Amino acid sequence: MRVPAADDDDSVRLRLAAPRARVPARSRRVDAAGYVRELLAAPGTAAAAAARGPAAAAAQAAAAAAAEARLAAGIADAVLVATTAAAHVYRGSWRNASAARPVAAKQVAPWVRAGPDAAAALAELEHEAAVLRTLPPHPHVLEFLDARPGLLVTGWMAGGTAAALAHTLAAPLAAGDAAAHATVHAVLRQLAAALAHLHGHGCVHGDVAARNVLLADDVATGADAWARVHVRLGDFGQAARLPPRTASVTLPPDARVAVRWAAPEVLRHRRLSPAADVWGLGVVLWELCAGGAVPYAGAPDTAAVLQARLAGTAPPLARPAACPAPLWDCATRWLSDTPARRGSAATAQRRLDQATPRSMP
Repeated sequence: MRVPAADDDDSVRLRLAAPRARVPARSRRVDAAGYVRELLAAPGTAAAAAARGPAAAAAQAAAAAAAEARLAAGIADAVLVATTAAAHVYRGSWRNASAARPVAAKQVAPWVRAGPDAAAALAELEHEAAVLRTLPPHPHVLEFLDARPGLLVTGWMAGGTAAALAHTLAAPLAAGDAAAHATVHAVLRQLAAALAHLHGHGCVHGDVAARNVLLADDVATGADAWARVHVRLGDFGQAARLPPRTASVTLPPDARVAVRWAAPEVLRHRRLSPAADVWGLGVVLWELCAGGAVPYAGAPDTAAVLQARLAGTAPPLARPAACPAPLWDCATRWLSDTPARRGSAATAQRRLDQATPRSMP
């Protein structure tokens, strides 16, 4: 499990501090600005974390040795490999295994433990562990190994994220390389399979994005590279369980949402459903074919993106020039503003089976 730098994730994650219903439809354009300000002012947002930048960096450096010591009880040779605004990720060898195996250990960052958001961060990590623990294993879902208070141990994914892969594929896709097209298709099909598995077991991921799609190994170049692609969906901190015979859940008032990636109904009404994950599948397709670009990159900042999406004035994601027509036909369905029109993850997987690499130009 690799976690991207904080700028890739937490800088676009805001707390939904109030229900969307507080913004009357007839005055949405006016009230949206105040709604944005309320979100940006909420404790624990990226803006608040940035304000603590120098102090947080100093605390991180001072606490790194102590953090590794806490890991030593279960993880040998722990090495810090990634840091986000709220967590450290270590690579090491799992002591509990019958044979040494590489693992990833995710731990709430020391400066978060010492700050006002400690309880929320610990609860989110424990929630992520609980979701992974109760899900049946699946080849395209991050492998759960162990969990303790403030610590989650999973299988190690050495190949980085699909967000990084998108940058690698940019030039081959632009050149019309068939192997690059097939690689994109393989990633999407495996991600759809992971989502179908989650939804079939009453779970919604809630944060589907290329940064959370992890590769088992670096994707080598070559005509058959796509055949060696193996991805797993990770980062279940925003996942939700659907009660029996319930199609969606309402996010709590303090839920964190990735504004540029979230489905419209999540931003407007805090409604999370399997259809919101299918929207995320469409965004991942766009990211892979757009060379790793950030959705709505033309906006001046995340607050502007949020305001535009709430007001319904944000332009739809356009087909990247390198995206094959059969894949974009899938994406236009997945990125529908109407959840019911997106279809299920299982249907998406079947459509990807039909849009085989051979059918792509």
